[in-house]
Amino acid sequence: MDATCWYYWCRRWTLAILLLAVACQSPDPTGTFVGRGVVKDIRPHERQVVIAHEAIPGFMEPMTMAFEVKEERLLEGIASGQTVTFTLEKTPDSLYLTAVSRAEATNEPAARPEPPRAEDEREVIPPEPLPAPDFALTDQDGQAVQLSSFRGKVVVLDFIYTRCPGPCPLLSRKFAHLQKQLGDSLAEKVILLSITIDPQHDTPAVLQEYARRYRADTRGWKFLTGSTADIMNVAYQYGVDYYSESNGETNHLVATYIINQSGDVVKVLKGPNHTAERLLAEVQKLLNPVPG
Repeated sequence: MDATCWYYWCRRWTLAILLLAVACQSPDPTGTFVGRGVVKDIRPHERQVVIAHEAIPGFMEPMTMAFEVKEERLLEGIASGQTVTFTLEKTPDSLYLTAVSRAEATNEPAARPEPPRAEDEREVIPPEPLPAPDFALTDQDGQAVQLSSFRGKVVVLDFIYTRCPGPCPLLSRKFAHLQKQLGDSLAEKVILLSITIDPQHDTPAVLQEYARRYRADTRGWKFLTGSTADIMNVAYQYGVDYYSESNGETNHLVATYIINQSGDVVKVLKGPNHTAERLLAEVQKLLNPVPG
């Protein structure tokens, strides 16, 4: 399958990924946050509600975002167009909406156009082997890294940026836990790749510091950057939409890709709320396949 076919296949599901938009604030805020906004869409099969919200004090600026609810019942009694207040629970490993209720209508915050309705699955299994688009980028040590050089290893790949206080720290913490769980024996058979979507800020030196923050062993976990054109091309090929705003905020779609030893994408996990144990299980399936 060529890059064009890959791109259009990606577009069938990638717009279903949580649009987790984050602003440049203090790194990795955790706790309980209260917001207010207008419901734009409800996605019961994905346990999501899309809200065009006002600024959430201590967490993020006004934007339109899809939140995953902690319990399905929270979606009952709300509808598109309603003004709501809501509570978010942010832990080091998850981001959930834990309460939502109708509120008196006020002037609606400006909202971005919404993506199409999501597919039902929170994970995507390609209908046929899809070769992962190859790329050549630069790692945290300034060394060239090419995806195809890792053939024979399982690759776990995500897109992050270092100033992100929302989903990116969740993804990176899961990679850190995964690397510990792999141990020395499995670590030689697996490579973790985190690609920045903010290349102008995330230079190799900045990525080195980010790697230290998560105590990454960079022999098995590479943090990649490149020119703006390089990053845009890689993001385009993987169907990862992102855009930057004048205030430094970067909005992006969140997904983690599992790539097998032959260089094929075999699974895509949407959003940031999967566990490190889930990642480990997916890796072990590829390292120890069950005979058919």
